[in-house]
Amino acid sequence: MLFSLCYNPDAANLTLTVLKARGLTMQLDKGKDLSVYAKVTLYVRRKLVRTKKTPTVRKTPEVEFNSSFDIHVPYHALGEVDLLVTLCEKGPGLAPRKIVGRTQVGGNCLCEQGLQHWQDMLLSPKSTCAQWHVLCES
Repeated sequence: MLFSLCYNPDAANLTLTVLKARGLTMQLDKGKDLSVYAKVTLYVRRKLVRTKKTPTVRKTPEVEFNSSFDIHVPYHALGEVDLLVTLCEKGPGLAPRKIVGRTQVGGNCLCEQGLQHWQDMLLSPKSTCAQWHVLCES
């Protein structure tokens, strides 16, 4: 999944933009119109604070979201913030969602890739840092 991070210290604003996902496997179930969306969950001090979703898009091997989320985060609190990005599949009607995969970025991130992306963002304030992330299956 490709997403970007940008932190503006003057406005204390963190922007996460979910750009696209690729390499999605397609189910060949007849008559089912599957769609996907990304869910962004904000944690502060490991406590859930807020969850937002991108609009759903029709599932193809490569999907584009181009959805941005702005979060007010004071600079001194950046070390306590973590973002979990989850890619979900939604079936037709009231079918339950299925988690395709997830990744994490933030100051307390356990995965090297997410921690590196977070540090890149901190080293270049007001600049957009885009990076591909491998989704972990749940």
